[in-house]
Amino acid sequence: MRREERKSVGWVRWLYLLMVGMDIVSLWDRARRYNAVTNGGIYSPEALASYQAGEWFIGICSALWIPLGIYIFLTWKWDREERPAQRADAVASSAIALVVAGMPLFIPFARLDTLDRIFWAVILLIAVGGGAYSWWKVWKDKQNEEIGGDLT
Repeated sequence: MRREERKSVGWVRWLYLLMVGMDIVSLWDRARRYNAVTNGGIYSPEALASYQAGEWFIGICSALWIPLGIYIFLTWKWDREERPAQRADAVASSAIALVVAGMPLFIPFARLDTLDRIFWAVILLIAVGGGAYSWWKVWKDKQNEEIGGDLT
């Protein structure tokens, strides 16, 4: 049984590239404001530490979208059922999960708001789940190839 060819709207991939550009501009502006606030002396040391932790968290979350958007732009026309695409998706998902899991090493999580911690946990669950699912698809495809059949 042949799978129907998927129609993709080609101009949508350019929206991802536009999103990457806008995110870069946003990060630049956020860094500029961060420098102004941290050098301005308007916060108490405790409030400044909390502000810095929040800004680092938001900055890293925002920066995650840059490589993800570029990846989506570059791989837009790939057939997701082919092995190279599945492996690339698995590697990309795993890399994002590692970055998200490593965020507590770079950010003082004790100073983050509860909502930020919950947001981090949700992102981590989605990233780990996406990575696990992608690697499962690679494993399933390999098993199907070894058996010589299509179990889908």
